[in-house]
Amino acid sequence: MNLITVAISDAAVGPTAIIAAQGTTVCIRIKRIALSNSAETANSFTLLDGATALTGAIALPTSVGGFLFMDSAPGEPLFVLSQNSAFNITLLNATSVTGFVQYTLG
Repeated sequence: MNLITVAISDAAVGPTAIIAAQGTTVCIRIKRIALSNSAETANSFTLLDGATALTGAIALPTSVGGFLFMDSAPGEPLFVLSQNSAFNITLLNATSVTGFVQYTLG
């Protein structure tokens, strides 16, 4: 399994594309997500399959460097997106959030 890693650096309210749609027959399979709050302000995020929510709002720790890590079980993805769908993140507040996502294509 070859994991692809993409950096996340976002400070915008509203959906931000993290991984672009990969084509009509390809699904993005999210394996790991790591996010860090870069401000002392409460923030939360929602993960999206295109425009469809995969999660509700997930709170980040309110301290600078507050960290959240999501990992899948061995051999299993956390999320499998719809074919030809982008992986997006929506922040509640316009404060800096950084991290990475690792995924495969299938």
